[in-house]
Amino acid sequence: MSGFIGRVGNSCVKEKLLSALNLLQFKDDDSTGVLFCNKEGQHLYRVVGKVDELVTLIPEEVDGYMGIAHTRWSTYMHQVLENVYPLSSENGYVTLVVNGLIDNIQMIKRRLVKRGYSFRSSSAVEVVANLIEDGAVENEDPLRALHRAMQQLEGDYALLAVFNGNCKKIFFAKNGVPLIIGKNHDGMVICTDYTPIADQADEYYYPNDGELGYLTSDNMVLYDGKLKQRKPSFTEVSVSEKTLELGDYPHYMLKEIEEAPGVIRRLINHYFDGTKYRFDDRLIKRIIDAGTIVFIAAGTSYNAALVGQRYLRNFNKKVDVFIASEWIFYPYQSGEDTLYVLISQSGETADILKCLRTIRAYGADVLAITNVEVSTLYQSADYRLLLHAGTEVSVASTKAYIAQITLLSLLYARLVNKITTIAALERVIEALYNIISRRDTIKAIADQIYKSVDVFFLGRGFDYDVAVEAQLKLKETSYIHAEAYPGGEVLHGPIALIEENTPVIFFISDSLTVAATREVIREMRDRKANVIVCSLAPFNHDGDSFIISNPIKGYHSPITFAVFAQYLAYYCAVNLGRDVDKPRNLTKAVKDRSV
Repeated sequence: MSGFIGRVGNSCVKEKLLSALNLLQFKDDDSTGVLFCNKEGQHLYRVVGKVDELVTLIPEEVDGYMGIAHTRWSTYMHQVLENVYPLSSENGYVTLVVNGLIDNIQMIKRRLVKRGYSFRSSSAVEVVANLIEDGAVENEDPLRALHRAMQQLEGDYALLAVFNGNCKKIFFAKNGVPLIIGKNHDGMVICTDYTPIADQADEYYYPNDGELGYLTSDNMVLYDGKLKQRKPSFTEVSVSEKTLELGDYPHYMLKEIEEAPGVIRRLINHYFDGTKYRFDDRLIKRIIDAGTIVFIAAGTSYNAALVGQRYLRNFNKKVDVFIASEWIFYPYQSGEDTLYVLISQSGETADILKCLRTIRAYGADVLAITNVEVSTLYQSADYRLLLHAGTEVSVASTKAYIAQITLLSLLYARLVNKITTIAALERVIEALYNIISRRDTIKAIADQIYKSVDVFFLGRGFDYDVAVEAQLKLKETSYIHAEAYPGGEVLHGPIALIEENTPVIFFISDSLTVAATREVIREMRDRKANVIVCSLAPFNHDGDSFIISNPIKGYHSPITFAVFAQYLAYYCAVNLGRDVDKPRNLTKAVKDRSV
């Protein structure tokens, strides 16, 4: 796992470059490096360690009008300083950072060795640097040398290059790996992820596969794979949706949990004008005409798709839901005239983008639901819906899940022309403020369970869907083993795992299932489990641990129960001393392996 960033500006870039690099850094990253260029030349600093350690190596007086930086977690290569990026070619012609996986790198390396090149590292990046140098012609535009190398590389990658003697330009190339370019009055920035540069640009461009070019302090020059110059079209992003300030909060996760009411408000304002819904009529017709609707997603987005499946089945549509990493290998076509709904907070999840390419080969239509307008998924889809959740920094998704369910609820309301859904969502907003005011109650529950080895979440219908999200949130933030089961299914085997004081958390919001669920609660108490019940007021019993008294519709209960579960996971993680915003082994968007 890795990422890179580059910046070329009208003023010194060190502070902004290192600030973004810190946001880009994953918890487990074990190396980082930076190259600055100024009138004195190039200044390279690398460390086997994290960004904070890198900063200590950089003299205070060193800065530059241009720089590139990289951070990574080496999952398959022994990390020594020689392998830390940026890396240069043998004669210093070019210095590179690369993300991705190049399939034919060993073949290229053998060919270069035969041509007399030697290698100081075991990294593929040095191979690419020497390949570019090897193909360069004296006094030639470096862009042509870069293009010549691209013609020989097989695989998915994105790269930044700084050529010796050309230190006012950052060259780039993209093929199959996310890359985003931003600009404002102060310069140009380029990164493998949107979030670290969200506050460093006003407009963004997402290069297509095969494109290459270079950045100056006030311009981008872009070419396609045949070296034909193209004019890029930049997209402006609302300032209100990209703020990164932590404020008085100790963690981004807590801040983002408590932004949920504002997210719902923003979605209402965007998709409802006070009298009618504001969805694209073409999209509505396409959903109505679709023979089958297929949701494809991963992680939290998959859990939101489970809720969306229930909404659209209630609209009498045939609906399937698939995990993206499974569908890639078993691309089941559910029927003729299928509309595929791809959900991804970042719009850059590797599995989702692979599914997108397969669907494109079918010639089928795609609806993208994502939080990032400048993402590959959003830009590539036939139909698009934005979550308007604002930048989500914490790796564990919270407000984006709330946004996904809210948006799917609004879409369903438009399909059935149900204006009363707006009033129902207003009551959800009131309920969330009520939950926020009672977060200490949830913290007390977390204090009871955070030392547990196993935690189980149970529910039926919508309550099961949110139980699946609740167990994921607890796992990824606190590292406590957790599982979710439908309320009755737990009796068919998993009940054997229940021991004295095992936490078993129930969600109850449905009159149809409340009696059956209460019977399972009795079974658990008979086995001396630590039973915790989160219920809506019409279905609460004395002794329930957390009651939501606001009049919430059952189909909106996943929103309120999710916030309860997010707080629970957060406080368990804090009690255990976990790195809440950057859990181990996780990234915000799961992308391809790095070179």
